[in-house]
Amino acid sequence: DQRIANGVKNGSLTNREVAKLERGQAHVSRKEALAGRDGHVGAAEQGALQRTENRQSRKIHRQKHDRQTRG
Repeated sequence: DQRIANGVKNGSLTNREVAKLERGQAHVSRKEALAGRDGHVGAAEQGALQRTENRQSRKIHRQKHDRQTRG
């Protein structure tokens, strides 16, 4: 969330990119909540969550460093 906010602040993310990235963050948060609802996050769940977070992180990086900027 902070990385997205920084991208908005410095103009490296467009409004459309921000909306897509925030949806992705909501997806990650939802997966975390579902994994922890029983009070235990197993190794498989933890691995799946980490892969999801890594994928989202790569998306944020790509969007922040592409040539599109806020007008």
